[in-house]
Amino acid sequence: MSQFFADVIAFVPERDDEAGRSVLAGNYAVERRSYFGLFIRRCYLSFFKLSWRGSIKLLADYKNWVEGKDAGYNLRPTDRDGGLLLVPTISDEQNQAQMDPYERYENAVKIGDIHSAIENLRRFFDQQFSQTDESGLTQHALLNLARLHYSLGEFQAAGSAAEEALKLARNANDALTALHCNNLLKRLIPASSSPGSNISATVKPNTAPLEVLFEVAKGIVTGDSLRAAFRKLYQSIGCGDASYADSTEAKWARHAVQATLWTYAGVESLAQTHENIVITFTEAGDDDSRLNALRAKARRMVRQGNCGGALMVLMDPETWRGLTLRQYGLWSSDVWKALFETAKRRHQESLISDVLIPRRPPHPPLPQALAHRMDFPHKHNEVVAEKIARRLMTRQHAKGSVFQDDKEYAQALTHILDALWSSEYRGTWTYHRLAVVQLAE
Repeated sequence: MSQFFADVIAFVPERDDEAGRSVLAGNYAVERRSYFGLFIRRCYLSFFKLSWRGSIKLLADYKNWVEGKDAGYNLRPTDRDGGLLLVPTISDEQNQAQMDPYERYENAVKIGDIHSAIENLRRFFDQQFSQTDESGLTQHALLNLARLHYSLGEFQAAGSAAEEALKLARNANDALTALHCNNLLKRLIPASSSPGSNISATVKPNTAPLEVLFEVAKGIVTGDSLRAAFRKLYQSIGCGDASYADSTEAKWARHAVQATLWTYAGVESLAQTHENIVITFTEAGDDDSRLNALRAKARRMVRQGNCGGALMVLMDPETWRGLTLRQYGLWSSDVWKALFETAKRRHQESLISDVLIPRRPPHPPLPQALAHRMDFPHKHNEVVAEKIARRLMTRQHAKGSVFQDDKEYAQALTHILDALWSSEYRGTWTYHRLAVVQLAE
């Protein structure tokens, strides 16, 4: 067996050339860093680390395998310690970094156990990742901590952690982490209420596609046109094509954003096509793109009066299985709205006032860039017009029905005319059609 391993290792080069590439000359038939080359070198090193007892056991297992008998290591936990089978080396005695703390951190984030999440994040990055005392990954720990605070709506803590991570990343010449920190800090900057001023972020090399998609969402909320949003979407597609690390998550997120934009544009067929693509090619879990597509599908059913179908979509285990606590808040809000619309259509006033209203789920925190100011006129004119239209037609005791009862059409007409101008400027033809119908009313 010693001769066998000696012959096998002869096919793998023992050194690299000056450029750092494996030498493939003479009898070297396997590249050193290929999968097969790494496997051969690992087998070779493991064989020569065997103790005498380990060599005898390997030989006996090999003979049993040749004779067709049951062969296997059948290692006991005690055989791995004390050098019974393997001669321990210096590297074996070192504590290597493990992924278990990070897995516990992700699980704690999903269930909302923030104290456990922060503690496991600290344990993961406190491990020894290199031979030096300093791991050099402190900026990664702070960046993950900043993202955690941001997802919880704790924007001040998120900004402090991101700024500290940015300083450490610059000191360590970690350009990629510094870019992620800058992108997170941009999300914490309050948005302007003037149209066209929030969707002109410059795309730089290594820009993450998801960050560009966030600019699309911010522009839609703050009143930018759909043309600018589609331009930003195409930039995101370009960032994904130019990046070797473009994730599958970013690809489905682009489809989800396109579905939203086509819904605003009034082209429901294209919106449903992109939603079906996301739902078909993603699995149940904490995927925001899949959840948003299913929520949009349920909201469309509610608007069409098919509240039962919307509840079937939302209550399907493939929809809610694996959701995080933040995603659960979004999902529960849509379930509540579907139940509310069902009770309202059936004129179940007591059910609404006694059961549904007291149990309305709280709204999840908005991003700092969108939560700082909510007086964006070009967005809210359309929303007000939609509410007026619905409440005038359903004669609910709300602001719109007061206009009808008191004959104060002039005040309602102001909102509708503003919505007509805003929707025509932005290209949100869904709201434009509604405003035209209500203007005719």
